[in-house]
Amino acid sequence: MSTATITSKGQITIPRDIREKLGLRQGDQLLFSVEDGKAVAYPLWRGDIRELAGIIKGRVSYQGREAERESARQAVVRHVLKLPEE
Repeated sequence: MSTATITSKGQITIPRDIREKLGLRQGDQLLFSVEDGKAVAYPLWRGDIRELAGIIKGRVSYQGREAERESARQAVVRHVLKLPEE
């Protein structure tokens, strides 16, 4: 376990031992959520885009660029967090 202090700008530095255990590097992104009253951070996937082929199932009518981006974002998050498909 490690501790971190929140700055006046709401920022924290992730302790080195945690970064090393998770393989986090400069520029990596984390997805934050609140689960059972706890802050949880998930490292976002940084693999090859080709690995995502086929994770969005089925055919739906085109709802526009923003809806398409949101659907893709949700699919990636589900894939990264290994959540069940909706």
